[in-house]
Amino acid sequence: MARKKKEEAPENQERWLVSYADVITLLFAFFVVMYSISEVNAKKLKRVGSSFQAAFNFIGLAGQGKASIFPAEQKQQAVSLPLGEKAAGRGEGEGGYDVILAQIQNEIFKTLREEIQVRKIRDLARLRVDERGLVVSLAASEFYRPGETTLVPNLVPVVDKLAEILKPLKIPIRIEGHTDNTPVLTKAYPSNWDLSTARAVNLVRYLSERSGIDPRRLSAAGYGEFRPLVSNDSEEGRGMNRRVDIVILNIRENHVEPSPYGFDPTASTVLDKETGRGLTEISGPTKSKD
Repeated sequence: MARKKKEEAPENQERWLVSYADVITLLFAFFVVMYSISEVNAKKLKRVGSSFQAAFNFIGLAGQGKASIFPAEQKQQAVSLPLGEKAAGRGEGEGGYDVILAQIQNEIFKTLREEIQVRKIRDLARLRVDERGLVVSLAASEFYRPGETTLVPNLVPVVDKLAEILKPLKIPIRIEGHTDNTPVLTKAYPSNWDLSTARAVNLVRYLSERSGIDPRRLSAAGYGEFRPLVSNDSEEGRGMNRRVDIVILNIRENHVEPSPYGFDPTASTVLDKETGRGLTEISGPTKSKD
């Protein structure tokens, strides 16, 4: 007796749906990504670009500046803007702190590069950004004679050009004096603390009295030999550590410097541990009881 042929299963005509569903899923994911990109905040994107630009503009030990990766943006940032008014607003978008910082850095970068090329002083200054803000390090070995605290006369114009850039701003500036670990051999300044602090104070006075920068924005600090950039084991390292830093402070860090333009008494309180009541840290003028 002949075997009955097994009936073959009918061919599935809908297998294409699997591939079709995969394509649709991929297309959906693609358009979601495209949509999310199209909704990027233009101000935030510009801020990110400015931050990258600021990070790649750097004057190192040899005074060689790295080219910006945003050449077109750099030209745009060179346009004069009312930096003081915009910086005071502490905004984060266009004209906000990051953009202002990039503008300041570009102007200082160009100024220092020109001075290095014209004066042919390799280690005249360095420019960097850290958690404190934008730092301009003036080489003490070039700007000061050993053991002295007044600027060398032929480099005063460099400080004047920097002051012109900083004067319109309302961002706090701290001048920090630093030395290497070599003991000071002068009677006027018996320690590196005295020398570094005196240099910082004298520069603060110069910026205020001669350059016209609002003294409420300025402060001075001397760190002696105790905040070196590199090891003091070599002459090159000691040369880097002997410096006076002009720090354009990061105004987004509330603990950096108090605002010189007034304060909100309701925001300047701490709690008494025993009573739990608020204690005003800074007291305004009190009215007479009479």
